[in-house]
Amino acid sequence: MYRVPNVTKMGTHLLKCPKCPLVIRNELTESCEETSLIASNTTNSAITEGGYVTSTPSDATPLLEFTEEKKRRLTKLLSKAIYVTGSPLSMVEHPLWREFFKELQPLFELPTRKFVSTTHLDTIYNEMEREITEELKSTNNLHLQCDGWSNRRNEGIINFVIAKPEPVFVKSLATSSHRHTAEYLSEEIQQVMRTYGTYKFVSLIGDNARNLQKAFDLVKLEHPNVITLNCVAHTLNLLCHDIMKEDAIEAFISVAIDVIKSVKKSQILCALFKQIIAEKGSGEQLKLPSKTRWGSYFHAVRSLQNSKAALQCLAVHEDAKMIPADIKAHLLDEEFWKMIDESTAILEPITDYIFKLEGNESYINDVYMAFKDIKSRLVFLLPGFSSLFDDNIRDRILNAVDKRRENCIKPIHLAAYMLDPKCQGIEMNEDEEIIAMDFIHEKGICKNKALSKVAACLLTAPCTSAATERTFSIHGNIHSLKRNRLTTERAAKLAYISYNWNLLHNQKDEEVDEDEEEPISSPLMVSPSTIKNIEPQPSTSGRNTRQIEFCDVTKILSDNSDLDSD
Repeated sequence: MYRVPNVTKMGTHLLKCPKCPLVIRNELTESCEETSLIASNTTNSAITEGGYVTSTPSDATPLLEFTEEKKRRLTKLLSKAIYVTGSPLSMVEHPLWREFFKELQPLFELPTRKFVSTTHLDTIYNEMEREITEELKSTNNLHLQCDGWSNRRNEGIINFVIAKPEPVFVKSLATSSHRHTAEYLSEEIQQVMRTYGTYKFVSLIGDNARNLQKAFDLVKLEHPNVITLNCVAHTLNLLCHDIMKEDAIEAFISVAIDVIKSVKKSQILCALFKQIIAEKGSGEQLKLPSKTRWGSYFHAVRSLQNSKAALQCLAVHEDAKMIPADIKAHLLDEEFWKMIDESTAILEPITDYIFKLEGNESYINDVYMAFKDIKSRLVFLLPGFSSLFDDNIRDRILNAVDKRRENCIKPIHLAAYMLDPKCQGIEMNEDEEIIAMDFIHEKGICKNKALSKVAACLLTAPCTSAATERTFSIHGNIHSLKRNRLTTERAAKLAYISYNWNLLHNQKDEEVDEDEEEPISSPLMVSPSTIKNIEPQPSTSGRNTRQIEFCDVTKILSDNSDLDSD
């Protein structure tokens, strides 16, 4: 029995009162945890004749401990959730959100918008930046990616990503009035390299822009051991454009885009098209291509191919009288659909490798076979196509593949393919094997190191700068058409937190999946016991009359601790 009237109000007051002694507050907290019977109103209490309140069993929620430390932690978690999900910072001042949190926990007070956009943003950003910097400074074999972009406010931005091999977003540079010249880019690249240790960087990866490639060359003059690479996904996208520049293909693609636009721009045709798809259970939403989106022309034509039946039904539908006569004629012409099939078949192998190689799980050892497979598939397909491709076009397409391959593949790609335990350079010819071995043993970046350490340097290098493109996607979500008041600095911090948190979160999910399933051997995570079971496969090149002798990798791994990597 409590000898204090209004015991519930008094207990609530003492828990909230800043002047209440800590000893009393702790005793009240312990009492709440033990009994869980402190009632929130007198309906759950019994009143004695003296006017005192006696506690009775009830289903009321007990007073929970809510210290300043817990309040700070919850505020930090809420702020981080807002940053990572791209939610508006003003949501903390919306009356419905405030009402929701008040009902959820009356003792928790939401921070202000200004507090979320300044103090908490800086705190979380600085903590994450410090952790990432410490990790990168303790890691060897780094690979730097960079690319430029203009945001919604037409401000120039250059983002830098370091692969270790997982791509980490490290810096967003607002270029202000600086032009993106090779000299300016070169200096900024070297500044990032100096931050984490210039000697740790193995390669630089970027798209085929002339100013960026020239900047890479300037960096290489200062640091000869750094290897400059082109983005393979960007190169393959340029190969798609090379194919579509052919007059016959360009004219057909123009007609295909007109068909898509005529359907998408009409509300009636869109509604009828969706209705037909639902009735037939066949077809998909038509997609318009974008010049800046890799592989978008293939997906545009593929959407037409997958919706052939629905589009032909639309062409003869009694309510679709607004379809232009030329568009209707194309939809009912089998020659048009034959060209659709041929164009998708030609673009598909290139687009497949664009999406395969732009992922974070692809490295430069995959590039050699990508180009080899693309060319072999085109050589097999082109002779059977006659609607769009004559002999001259076929020859020009294959020459374009060779030209892009020559521009993209460098000795490091051949060396990585040779050092890949899964392949061991089995598809290489004699000249390519000589180039690869020459790079590894004479002109390589690690000519005095054990072979396993050379492999670790090469097989961790990404083959594209797609990770940098993904940072721009996050920037685009933050600086949208309706949300562009944020300063460039704050937007960069939000993108930094969002990208790196999602990267860490995905890694943890993958670790859980690996625990649940039997792990698959990786070329970078091979144990000595596993290596013993791998039989070396010599080259089977037709012109090669000798075999490459592979060293005992098990012995190298066991002796690594005795070697000086410097």
